[in-house]
Order: sequence, then C-alpha cells, then structure tokens
Amino acid sequence: MQKERKFTKALQRTMMKALQPVLEDNIINPDLYDYELVTKQMTDLYYDTSKRFFIDTYKELEVKKNLLDDIASTYAERIEDWLLTYGANKVKSVNKTIKQKLSSIINDNFQKGTGFNDMAKEITSQFRTFSRIRALTIARTETTASAGRGSWEGAQVVSGSVRKIWIVNLDGKERETHRLAGSQYKEGIPLNEHFIVGGDSMITPATGNIAKENCNCRCQIGYVRIGD
Repeated sequence: MQKERKFTKALQRTMMKALQPVLEDNIINPDLYDYELVTKQMTDLYYDTSKRFFIDTYKELEVKKNLLDDIASTYAERIEDWLLTYGANKVKSVNKTIKQKLSSIINDNFQKGTGFNDMAKEITSQFRTFSRIRALTIARTETTASAGRGSWEGAQVVSGSVRKIWIVNLDGKERETHRLAGSQYKEGIPLNEHFIVGGDSMITPATGNIAKENCNCRCQIGYVRIGD
C-alpha cells in the first residue's frame, strides 16, 4: 500500500529527528527524546487514513446516493472517541517501546566507556536500525487498523442493512487464523459484532489485543448488503 510505504519513511525520519535533543550539548540525556513528534506523526496517520476510508466506504455503499451534506463533520463526530481511546493508547505504547529501547542502547554504550563523539555515533547507528524496523511494523499494522476503523464508521451511516466480512490477503504469507477468518465470515456478520480471530476479538482487522494476531496484519474489512 502506497500510504503504508509513505508513512514508514515519514515515521522513521520523525523518530530520528526526535533523537537529536538527546545528543546535544555533549550530554547524552534520554529524557530529552521528543515524543511529541512521534505522537503527532501517528495521530495524523490515524486521522488522515480513517477519514479517507470513511468517505470511500460511505460513497460506495450508499445506494440512495444522497451523500451526507457535511461528511467531514460526520466523520469527525464518529471517529473522536476511537482516536481518544485506541489511538491514544497505541501512541502511548509506541512511545514506551521507544523509551525502553533507547535506554537500553544508551546503557549498553555507557558500559563501553567510549568518548562522547564515538558514543553518539554508535547510539545514532543502533537507533536508526531500530527505527527502520519499528516504523515498518507500526506503519503496516496501524494503517490497517485506521483504514478498517474509518471504513467501519462509514458503513455505519449508510441507509439499508449492511453486514461486514473479513478479507484476507491470500499470498502464502497470511496467518492460518486469518485465512480461517476469511472463510468463517464470508457470509457476513452484523457491523457491531466482533470478529473472533485466533482467540482474539476485534471490530476490524488489526485492532485486537493479541500481538501475534495484529502486528503486520494486511487483512481488510469488506461488506455485503442483506438481500443482495
């Protein structure tokens, strides 16, 4: 997904930019990491991606074609609680992981007892590797999550009866539990009913609580109209 690749690069750049204050003035201080930059980057992803899929899903499913007069405000009203709960908790979790990894990298380098310049270079190099891998995982998982949630919210406001289905990307890399979900839910379930995938429960793909069922998920939510 183009959005995923774009966000991966943007998030890694942001993570590296947030590192700069840590290494300034010849003092290595992990408390100076700029977590607000990461928070803003992820919040923008949630908002922009979910809004686009909200609008696309609504336009696709609304059979009467009487598009909402103010679709942007309708989206904002519906997505606010999700951003303040799921979005905020995910951002907090990401920042916690960054803090733990950064502290570990700095402590390991302090143990070596090298000078500031060499230590700063090594910390930057190790954190760049971490940020590249971490940014990819975050981008893939959270793009799936925000796209699915936006789409689901869009389906909620269409006229008529709509059921949701689980769409799995069958390319040989899919999880067995996700492949089974694609078969189990092919006839559709009510929008407010949870998918049960590998023992995890979620309204849309990649929004559950078990890491192995959510991280790097590439599944999608789809819809069928009752009677179609």
